[in-house]
Amino acid sequence: MATWRDFVNFIDRTYKYEILNDGLLKLVFNTSNLRSQLVFLEHAASGSGAEWFKVNSPIGKLTPQQVMYAARRLEDMIVGGIIINDNLVFVTTAMPLENIDASEITDSIERIVNIADRLEADINYGNLPKGLLLFHNYEDEPRTPLEEHLVKAALY
Repeated sequence: MATWRDFVNFIDRTYKYEILNDGLLKLVFNTSNLRSQLVFLEHAASGSGAEWFKVNSPIGKLTPQQVMYAARRLEDMIVGGIIINDNLVFVTTAMPLENIDASEITDSIERIVNIADRLEADINYGNLPKGLLLFHNYEDEPRTPLEEHLVKAALY
């Protein structure tokens, strides 16, 4: 693949999508527990004129603490990172279109869908009992009150 047009043709053969404008496509993926995840595929060009595609998937309007939590969760994952656009937080990655193959495109999209879905579910604190909220901060990782009680009980 070498151009955005080639990329869109591949997406057309592979997924259901909606064209939002010449450089932006919207896809919806069904995930676990009757959830769905939006994905936006965006055309981008570098200063040198090289064409890229970005994969962006929203995880919600988050507090600064939730953004930091999401960023910490992404530290060890192969993904571009987090962007904030109009107070909406997205998990994102980008790849050059030159010499990319079909599996690299589908893998990038699926990876972002899965990561964004897990993060969004984790951060949706309103649906969690208080004992399952990440509350206690440690150097290696945060713990829920339930985990904290189990650790403390094991020390007795």
